[in-house]
Formats: sequence, C-alpha cells, structure tokens
Amino acid sequence: MSEIYPIANLINYSEAARLLDVSRTTIYAMIERGELKPVAIAERRYLKRDEVASVGQLLCKQTHKSEATSERNRLKVRGLEPAPAEVKNESIKC
Repeated sequence: MSEIYPIANLINYSEAARLLDVSRTTIYAMIERGELKPVAIAERRYLKRDEVASVGQLLCKQTHKSEATSERNRLKVRGLEPAPAEVKNESIKC
C-alpha cells in the first residue's frame, strides 16, 4: 500500500533547489546518493518539504562547522588562539 502525503508537503525539484540554495543538478545528485527520496505522482516526481528542510539543516550545520574549523586553523597559523566565544560559533543554527 502506498503512503499518502499532503500536497502542501510536496515540492518540485526547482523549489527544493531554491530552498537549499543549490542547483537542480545538485538536487539530482542528492537523490542519486539517497540523501533525498522522491515521491512519484502520476508521471511527475516531488520531494517532501520536511525532508528537504532536514537536509538543509544538516548542510547548514556542516557549513558552519567547516567555517569555524577554517577560522581556528587560520588563527593557529598566525600563532593566535581563538577566544572561547569564537569556538562557540560551531553551534550556529540557521
């Protein structure tokens, strides 16, 4: 038996790309890697809005963690230690 999704919870690939601020090609790659799972309705494919939002939060956390790590490494190269407040930037929420 197939699942029923509220139509308001389904978005097309272009809208998902806009929400994640990535290209449609990236959306297709994420589907290929299993990060997003499309829902088929007739001949069309959609994505669940809440699933896209979850992936967006994960991407955001990875980006902020990467930025904070880069900043710490940049300070270490200069012989400086980051202040405790600067280290806390890793937990920034989008």
